[in-house]
Amino acid sequence: MKISKYNIIDQIEDNTVIYNSISGGILALNSEYSKMYNTLAENQKFDEIDSMLKANLEKGMMILSDDVDELEMIKAQYALQRYSDQSIGFTIAPTMECNFRCPYCYERGRNYNTMSEEIIESTIKYIKENSKNKESLGITWYGGEPLLAIDIIEKITNGLEDNEKLNYRAALVTNGYLLTKEIALKLKRLHVDDIQITIDGPPEVHNQRRKLPDGSDTFFVILNNIKEVCEILSIVIRVNVDKCNINTVDEILKYIDDFGLQDKVGFYLAPVDDINGTCSSSTCFSCAEFSEEQIEFYQRNQKKGRTFVNIPQYSPGGCGAISKNYIIIDPLGHIYKCWDEIGDIDAKIGDIREAVPLNLNYTKWINYEFLTEAKCLDCKVLPVCLGGCPYKYIKTGKRECHPTKFNVKELVQLVYNTKKTKNSRG
Repeated sequence: MKISKYNIIDQIEDNTVIYNSISGGILALNSEYSKMYNTLAENQKFDEIDSMLKANLEKGMMILSDDVDELEMIKAQYALQRYSDQSIGFTIAPTMECNFRCPYCYERGRNYNTMSEEIIESTIKYIKENSKNKESLGITWYGGEPLLAIDIIEKITNGLEDNEKLNYRAALVTNGYLLTKEIALKLKRLHVDDIQITIDGPPEVHNQRRKLPDGSDTFFVILNNIKEVCEILSIVIRVNVDKCNINTVDEILKYIDDFGLQDKVGFYLAPVDDINGTCSSSTCFSCAEFSEEQIEFYQRNQKKGRTFVNIPQYSPGGCGAISKNYIIIDPLGHIYKCWDEIGDIDAKIGDIREAVPLNLNYTKWINYEFLTEAKCLDCKVLPVCLGGCPYKYIKTGKRECHPTKFNVKELVQLVYNTKKTKNSRG
């Protein structure tokens, strides 16, 4: 046997804490077991190890058989997942129209089309043909603002429902302004269970960043909607952060409490990306800068009894954009591989009404490789990162590390503290 190369070890209080970035397992060892582990790491005598310690280390993939090459295993799982035919996923934008005018939106300069009846029928046909012999089908409704086209979502969903054997699940990304209780109940009937909504700060900040053309309030409308529908649908609030709004993020939590939404919605921070010149004024965070802001947010709120921390998990197939059976459809029936390219006609890989040609726009995604740099081969968070965002690498030729590379030990400590607090409360 041998010790995993993806163990990340830290000393927290009197305990040795081991996190394995493949399994996601975290194991805290008291002083007695810490000595045993250190002895094992030094002499590699696995046949002399305490049976309980050995069982837990094996369960967390922190030790493994000599005949397992972890890097080769990751590469194999990566390939198998990317090219698997078990399931298929679509992101569909029924419209690129939007009722908001967000200053950092990637869609600036792109056409705001909506699906015609002909495209709706072609989309239904395309999904049916491509989901044959698949075990599951997933659709994420996107835009634009997809709730401006709820009738199209309904038509496409109803057109797919004659295949009862297919395991079908849907999600939706929305600004939340139109998400009334009536709409939520309709979405539930249309198999939509998971909703992502963006809130960018307290009212005075959010209403400047996530705004209607006339500048009127969106913040309280969205929170009222979330309050009305959070028992119907699973809601996650995303906060897009940059250097302009990061200092106001915590204020959102007061409003979440005031609206009775604590423990009823998910909540996470995401950095504003430099797409379509969004960060030309240097307001966006670098990956390392964001990782620092993220961990400080977690730490501040853990002291207040709030737990948001979630260590990213190993996903063998990586980003959907590089997977064989992941397809994005825009309102004109054009096909893409990445959310960030939707609506950019020059980036399309094909059209739903014809066979997808093996053009450069397509092959650059299918032939994408994640292990092209030595620094990735030796990185202990490689299973979480898998070489970073494919879109950014394809566009720039540079690897951007995952935030976890910079704050993994702090994340593990937060998980440790949360577990310790729960145990102390019985």
